[in-house]
Amino acid sequence: MGQRKFVNPYNFIPFPDKKASAYEDTDLHTGVISYSVTAKTPLFIPNTSSDDAFSMGMEHKSYDFFSYNELEKGKDYCDKYFEPVIPGSELRGMIRSIYETLTDSCLSVFNDEMYPERRTGDVFDAGLIRRRMGASKAVYELYSADGYQCPGKFADKEFVAKHREGQRIYFTSDVKKTTNRMGKEVRTRIVVDMAVEKTSEQMKEGYLMKGMPFGKRKNHCYLFEVKDSKPIKTLDEGALNRLVAVLDSYQSQPGNEEYYDEYYKELKRFMKGGENEYFPVRYSLIQEGKELLYLSPAAITKEIANTPLKKLLGDFAACETYHKCCPACDLFGMVKHNCAGLHG
Repeated sequence: MGQRKFVNPYNFIPFPDKKASAYEDTDLHTGVISYSVTAKTPLFIPNTSSDDAFSMGMEHKSYDFFSYNELEKGKDYCDKYFEPVIPGSELRGMIRSIYETLTDSCLSVFNDEMYPERRTGDVFDAGLIRRRMGASKAVYELYSADGYQCPGKFADKEFVAKHREGQRIYFTSDVKKTTNRMGKEVRTRIVVDMAVEKTSEQMKEGYLMKGMPFGKRKNHCYLFEVKDSKPIKTLDEGALNRLVAVLDSYQSQPGNEEYYDEYYKELKRFMKGGENEYFPVRYSLIQEGKELLYLSPAAITKEIANTPLKKLLGDFAACETYHKCCPACDLFGMVKHNCAGLHG
């Protein structure tokens, strides 16, 4: 490391007792905010008016440091120098953040509709969500399920393209016995044969859950069969919203979109009353003290908290109306998507 050192850009400051209100007319003052910036680490802000500033050809793009000069596309600026500038728009957010802290204002940049999440190493159980009509609206119930692994011939590219996520499939099964590294016998339920129509009484009814590539396998598919006739519990709207939040989180990661896009679409179709009565899911039910339920499209997954950020933030959630806003929103404007700025 030599003389180099780690620069921690974060400061953790405890919340005050309550959020401050915007200053009254009698409190108003005129003035400016003066600041200086010391670059503790290498800094580069590109001048995007030209992405070929140093004539690198088609090999890759090249940018000059930001300045108030508009660069001509196709012109070489190797021997030309302009005064480097940090634009005010790059500093506004930082200044606002400091001002929010100093004035006990709201936390404007938080997406308070999100649920906190964390990755877990626990393996979630196989389950099925059942949709049935109640007295006035649809009721969703969670059932435990037995998972049957689809061998390679039932999990190739052609099979995955031909069958939908959550599709009802009839199948016959067997138990495959193997020995793990510890010398213990492992029994795995596997699919022997399957069809979209029931052709014999020996066939069971299952629902397809596709998976992401794992190890040497390009596809990892399972059929879920209802295990018990009695549901584990009735699902409230919050449980389903957290499942959607998990899917949103997965899809926001590069390379994951294609694996969960179909599951997302078919889940929504199921919730709108698609032809199937059940839909496959993975779940974890924790009953130590307060009961906690987590739903996911994957066996090893993320846990989404039961409480959204808005509730955790309380009064410090982003201001929503100018009649009741904090000093920072009063000065810089409100960031909430449905709010108009004030003085910002």
